[in-house]
Amino acid sequence: MNWGSIFNRNPATSVESPNIPGITPLQQQRLKQIESLRTFNQNVKEDAWDKEYSIEFNAGGHLFKLCITLPSQFPHERPSVHISPGGAHPWLDERMNVTGCTSLNKFYMHSNLGKVIRTLIDDFKANPPQITPVNKSFGENSYQSCTDLTPSPPTAILISTELVEEEPNVKPTKNPDACTTIAELMDSLSSLSIGDLEKLSGDSTELFKYVMNMDSIKRLQEKRKTLIEKNREQAEKNLSDKPKIQDLQQSIVAKHREMQDLEAQLITNIAKQDEMYQVFDFAQIVTNMRIAISQAEEESEEVAERFLEKKMPVDEFLRRYLETRKLSHLRKAKEERVRYLYPRF
Repeated sequence: MNWGSIFNRNPATSVESPNIPGITPLQQQRLKQIESLRTFNQNVKEDAWDKEYSIEFNAGGHLFKLCITLPSQFPHERPSVHISPGGAHPWLDERMNVTGCTSLNKFYMHSNLGKVIRTLIDDFKANPPQITPVNKSFGENSYQSCTDLTPSPPTAILISTELVEEEPNVKPTKNPDACTTIAELMDSLSSLSIGDLEKLSGDSTELFKYVMNMDSIKRLQEKRKTLIEKNREQAEKNLSDKPKIQDLQQSIVAKHREMQDLEAQLITNIAKQDEMYQVFDFAQIVTNMRIAISQAEEESEEVAERFLEKKMPVDEFLRRYLETRKLSHLRKAKEERVRYLYPRF
């Protein structure tokens, strides 16, 4: 049957235009890889169609940009990945190209580009590149093409997308509370006379009382009491949840046993299914049908022989012979129908 004639269309001219080339397998694989890049990653920007893509992400308090370049034979060739701004990282070379990632280095045509880049970004978030501060002149010469990634005040300069205030003598403080405590301590000590200071330095008991009466120390003691109370409440809550947790554990054990029983039952049912499949297999049914035809023919021949030997009355011969021959012809008709529908049998 010419299926093209059903739809008033010639099958040989199924292509819309012979001048338009079809998509090659390499292009199909390339499009699938690009689609996976968008599926597994957010904020994917297409810098150059079918060639360059970029993804921005935050890591270690800085905004990084990952640039993915696809070669002409991608995915048969692995992509090249570049990160900016650069920094010290075991995976980066001098030009800030990613060269130490195993999944990227072992990329081949059946790899998933989206998953590889997603893993790469997650690793950079866990271990971000260490951006080394540089002087102003070096920053101006090296990063003239960079754009501001964060708002900067008038007195700030941009160095590797990191804002550094022009106050080289100011050191960052580690703990504001500690600075406040020290400032309060110095203010309180400056109000004492020399005699009081000598008395405090010579008497550890008085010094201890003086320190314990400080407002910062009192606040610290209050925080300590609050934390102890919260810890006690959390411990009591955990102890109150212990019976519930034990019940859940027992429930999990019971579910695990039930799962094992169901797994054993599933294995048994699969074995039964395989056995029934062999019994009701189409080839087996055809074979059984041919055997049944032979049995019906043999039975009819046996009835005829018994009649010829005068071992059977005429009425019984006619009844049984007609039944067996009719059954034989019906089975032959069914077997021929099966062979017509399924010639390989």
